[in-house]
Order: sequence, then structure tokens, then C-alpha cells
Amino acid sequence: MIFSTPLKTFFLPLALASMTAAAAETIDPCDEKPTSLKSLSPTVECSQCRNHALPGRLWPADDFQYVIHSDLPEMFGTPGVLYSTEAVRPPFSLKSGEPLSEEMRRQKNNGFTAIDGNFEVFLFHISQPGDGTQPRRIVVYARNSGKSAVTITPRQAIVTDGVIGTKHEMENVLGRRVMAENWDRPLSATKIESGKGAVIAYSKQFSAKTNGEDSSANVNCFGIVRAAVNSDDETEKPNLQVFVVAIPGGETGMLTTETEKYLDRGAGSLEGVVDLASEPTGCQLRRATGVMRGHVFKNSPITLDVDALASQPIAFQMALPAVQTRECPEARQTADMLLYPPASRPDSIGNYMMEYELRLHLVNRNKTETRTFDLRFGKADADVGLAWQIAPHFLNIPSAELKKEPVRTGWAGPKQQDDDQNNTRSFFADGEQIIIGPCESDDVTLRFMVLGNSSLPFQIHAMASPIENQTTP
Repeated sequence: MIFSTPLKTFFLPLALASMTAAAAETIDPCDEKPTSLKSLSPTVECSQCRNHALPGRLWPADDFQYVIHSDLPEMFGTPGVLYSTEAVRPPFSLKSGEPLSEEMRRQKNNGFTAIDGNFEVFLFHISQPGDGTQPRRIVVYARNSGKSAVTITPRQAIVTDGVIGTKHEMENVLGRRVMAENWDRPLSATKIESGKGAVIAYSKQFSAKTNGEDSSANVNCFGIVRAAVNSDDETEKPNLQVFVVAIPGGETGMLTTETEKYLDRGAGSLEGVVDLASEPTGCQLRRATGVMRGHVFKNSPITLDVDALASQPIAFQMALPAVQTRECPEARQTADMLLYPPASRPDSIGNYMMEYELRLHLVNRNKTETRTFDLRFGKADADVGLAWQIAPHFLNIPSAELKKEPVRTGWAGPKQQDDDQNNTRSFFADGEQIIIGPCESDDVTLRFMVLGNSSLPFQIHAMASPIENQTTP
């Protein structure tokens, strides 16, 4: 059981904070004013302006300047480049067998020149055929287009084993590993001379006949690669082109040589959901593929009255993109893409594996009755999964300390059997509660990521209830 009026040990102020925990201690909670939140109501086509907007914005990520998403084509049938940061993606065929035009391979540029700092790669792909006759690896390859040598120090969490779908085993494993900083380092720091390139990360052989230390019969490969980049010449920024490439399975001794055979061709697409030969129209979301700045969504700490929540819970609309927020731009949470193929939207649709921090200050303005508080997530018509860390009783806990909390994963929605009947799931572990007495206060801070294969947008629900059988003086 989690009780109210805790000992607060962290008081480092955040730049975005509207108040600190220390300031809150000097005010009687019954006199604190809850944050005024904007309720949303859709009136135009495509709109998902519902529930409430969560006040907040994107902040630069601490340890990587760029994020590269590789998700189109999601399903592929031949070796080749799956995504690259080149201005024009290499030629590849569509599912129909027809070649994709150069016009649709030419990426839209929103201020991108090159990868010139630390970066992350998120890859999400399926290899076919899945009968074990054509095992493949996915590798990340970096080419140094700058004048000076660079050293790249990579770490990776690439998952090829497990079940997806309703069970979501692979998605959960990836989320837990990234949140907990549980990385593999099969390749050490790699020095790349000017004009040269090298593989900096690689998966197991997957879509193979058997499961083993370096093989998986699974057809799916989901992963995150993070790379620290340092130039030999401190006066010059690095200048990298980065490639996500599918290569035939085999030994790992000649990965760079094998990969360079395929840099001039794209992997054959078996994509059957997204039309790669057309730009999105209307309410189509498509998938986020391309390059964006590394970022974290943080809310300005908000004050909620748990007494009011007992009769009227609040739901925040989460992961809304630009196309769904034309009438409520303050509710948008996606990032602008710097570089992206024409078949994608110009923002980070889905915010998959993007980091969020949510900070709530809770007051019970009821002068006689105790309230319990719960924070939940879910979606009524489809499943959503999150990986998260939670720190009850702390508002201004530093991000570095928050990242030390245990990582949990969970899914909520109509296909899930272990969530609530209302298709929501609590962020708190079983048996935990935040209990706030009359005119008392408490806090909670949450860090989470949206897992792959989630359906979006989703909702975070703040709710409260009376303590059963409490006596009122």
C-alpha cells in the first residue's frame, strides 16, 4: 500500500516546471487551485480532438541528436537497403513487381544535411519467405562522407525471438530492454576513415530453419540501435549517411563486405498495407519512416484535485499527430521529420519507442474524506502497449533517477484478457494505491514508451475514488 504525505527527497527544479514540490509544501492543499485543462471536441474531418489536451512539449533527448525510423517497406522479400538517409533511396520493386519511380524514392527534405552527431535507429521489419530457405540479417551501416575519420561506439537491442500479436512478447522485450538500458555490444568502437563505411550493428540470422544462438525461425526483427559519434577533428562535425540493410544470413566475419554488395539496391517490397507509390491523402496516417530530431515529450507539472476526479475522471488524448489535430494543435505530440519518403507523413506518426515524462501533483481538496488515486492507460476499440517506469510520491525526481525504477510492460484493449473490463490498465502494480487524506497532497512521475504494433491514439486516465467504509466526523 502506498500512503500519502510522503518524504520528498528530490527537489531539483525542471526548466519546464510551473511549480516545485517545495513550493507546494507551503500551501494548504485545500487552497491549491487545480490546473485549468482544455477539453477537446472534434468538429472537422480526421479530428481526434477528444477528451483533454495534456500541456507539454518536445524537449531534446539527452544522448542522441537524431532518430532514424526504418519501417517502409515493413515486409520485404529480397536483400537490399530497407532505409537510408540518402537524398534518393536506391531502386526497388513494389509487391506487384513494378519498380518504384525515382520521384517516390526521392525523399522530402525539411532541413536535413547529414547525421552529424549521436543517433538512434528504430527498425521494424518482416522477412519473407518464412520457410527457412532464405535466412537474413538486418544490419546498420554508416558511411563517412566527411573529411575526417570518425569513431562510432554502438549499443543495440535487436529482438528476433518471441511471439507478436495478441501476446506481444517481442514488443514487450524490446521495450523493457531499451527502458532499462539493457544493451548488447557485439561490435566495439569502430573507426571509419573518410570515404569509407562499416557495419555498426547487426541482428541474428532470422527467418531461418532453426532457433539457436545466432539464428531464429521467427520472421520478425524489431530493434533499437544507439550510436555515439566522435570526429577525430574536433573543429569539424561528422558527416554520416546511415543505411538499414537486409543481407543474406551467414557468418559475421565479413559483414561490411557483404553489406556493401547491396547498398545500390533496395530490398524488394512485399508491403501490402501502405501504398508506397502514392502520397498520403485525406485521413490516412501511414507510418513514420525517415529522420527526425531526438526528443522527449514532457508535460508541465499539473495539479489535479482528486476529490473532483472521484466524480469526474479526466482522460488525456495521447500520441496525436498533425493530421488529427488541425483544430487543436496544442494537443499534437508528434515531431516534425527532417527527411522522409513521399509515401509517409511529415511527422512521427505513432511516436513508437519515443520517450515521455508525465508529472502530476495531486491534492485532495475535500476537508473530511480520503481519496484513492489511480492512473491508467487504454483504448476502447484496439490494443495499446506501453513500457513504463513510475515514481509515486515524487514530482521533481531527476530523469536519471527515474530511469532507475523497475520497468514494467502491459497492454490494454479489447483483445487483452488481463486488463480491466473497461479496456484500461493501471500504471501501478497490483495492490498499490496512492491514498490522499483530507487536505493532503501527493505526487507521481511517470516515464513511458509506446510499443510497436500499438493502435493509436490512446488515452491516459486520471481517476479517484472514496475509501470504502471511511467514517466522516
